[in-house]
Amino acid sequence: MTDWFNTPDPSDMPEEDLDLLDQVDAAIGALANKLMAEPNLMRTEAQAFIKSTAPECSIFLSVIWPAARELAGLPRSAGKGGRPRTQRVTCPVCLPDQVKS
Repeated sequence: MTDWFNTPDPSDMPEEDLDLLDQVDAAIGALANKLMAEPNLMRTEAQAFIKSTAPECSIFLSVIWPAARELAGLPRSAGKGGRPRTQRVTCPVCLPDQVKS
């Protein structure tokens, strides 16, 4: 006769999942410490840092980056980076309605 009470409960989390959660938690903490020391750290540099410390963590952009920034006292998103946009210069030849000087 089978003992139905000696089976895993659906709410029991597999040990591998707990290990992954520990790795994600450690990666967030490590990146938060690095961001406290270097608040202007670029996302690509942070991603390379995480790959070197926790290569199993593939949820960098969705979980690790925003959580580590928040833990470091920074806003969750770093905002738009890159080159600042310049104002467009229009060509007077292209605009027939304007008076040419």
